[in-house]
Order: sequence, then structure tokens, then C-alpha cells
Amino acid sequence: MYAAWPFASSLFAFAPAAHAFAFSLELAAPTSATYGDTILLRGRVVPTLADAAVTVFRDGVAIGTPTTSADGTFGFRTKVEGPAV
Repeated sequence: MYAAWPFASSLFAFAPAAHAFAFSLELAAPTSATYGDTILLRGRVVPTLADAAVTVFRDGVAIGTPTTSADGTFGFRTKVEGPAV
């Protein structure tokens, strides 16, 4: 078993230039997984931002772009391809 590796993710939200909005992104992954397993990454944008594209990166490469639901949550399935670093 390997520990689930850290993922970096980015959220881009565009707002009028006169306003500054601060968003945070929470991301959860299983604490452990076996090589080749499919895992579910779950996340949430705070404050809630519906229909926002969230790009998930592995080692600097985009591996998917889930969209947030009405409550700001999203999920993304991916395969474990190596040990955590």
C-alpha cells in the first residue's frame, strides 16, 4: 500500500475588477491506496461557488477538471500511479 499522494489544484474565478474575492479550496483523498486502485478525490470551494471548473494537477500536469455542484462540492476519480512523495 502507498499513502495517497498530495494533489495540487487550482481554482480560477473571475470577478469584476472593483471587487476582490477570497476563495479557499479543500481537497480530501484516501489516507492509503494500492498501486492501480481508482480513488475518489473530493473537494469543496469556500465560500460556495456553483458551476466552477476546478483543475486537478498531478506532478504539474492537469489530470481532470471537475465542476462544482450547487453546494460548492466536487468529486474526481483517478488511478493511483505511484507512491506519495
